[in-house]
Amino acid sequence: MLVTTDSIILRSRKQGDTSKIVSIYTLDFGMVDVIAKGAREMKSKFGSALEPFTSSKVSFYKKEGRDLYLLSNAEIITPLRNLQSDLEHIEAATRMVELLLQAQHHEESHPNLFRLVQTALQTLNSTSESKAVSSVLFSYYLKYLSFAGFAVKMDRMNRDSTKSSYFDIFNGSVIELQNDESENDRLVLLSPETVAALAHLERTEIQNSSQLRMSEQAIFQLNNLFRAYFAHHIEGMQRNRNKSGKVFSAMGKSK
Repeated sequence: MLVTTDSIILRSRKQGDTSKIVSIYTLDFGMVDVIAKGAREMKSKFGSALEPFTSSKVSFYKKEGRDLYLLSNAEIITPLRNLQSDLEHIEAATRMVELLLQAQHHEESHPNLFRLVQTALQTLNSTSESKAVSSVLFSYYLKYLSFAGFAVKMDRMNRDSTKSSYFDIFNGSVIELQNDESENDRLVLLSPETVAALAHLERTEIQNSSQLRMSEQAIFQLNNLFRAYFAHHIEGMQRNRNKSGKVFSAMGKSK
């Protein structure tokens, strides 16, 4: 059966001399793998519609009992050229995609999640400043956590703007310690600025998240928070993982 759906290209790998196997996240069918025959030829009919992070309309032959489908056609819906323009954008887009690859099961359709990812990538694409790139990424993380059912809990936030707080990766709460437990592996230190940034992103639509500018310390602490939280709750996620260099290299080598 030939089906057509909107999709986001997640990653690809070489297959044979001229083809690719491509992982795509679709609006109607969730995550699927397709084989794109001839995709690496100079005059491939797919053009750049299978590049990582691209929003494309795809058609493929879906058959019961198979986990790899034959791709028939792919056309770019919205060009997102800035996502591949520098390492900051590549790193952020890669981390958005990696979360889907690790956390979502194949062929589970979640239209709201698809639209969240699509909106996040489009917002990231329109963002130029590196610090704003981090704000979009963290906003996406917060929205994803709410979708997944283990949202960051804001109700126990420290209201004293002069004191540091801690994030408990076991239960997702921002807390102020009553005794000295700061060396506990389950706790991530947060400065007052970081707590304020987290609260701001939690109540802000992802389309407006790029307006927030954070210090390097706040960006560092929120990176630690999300990496630790994902590593605790999602199998396969690691605290220190950076694939942007590999992705950047693959963009040139996979063609």
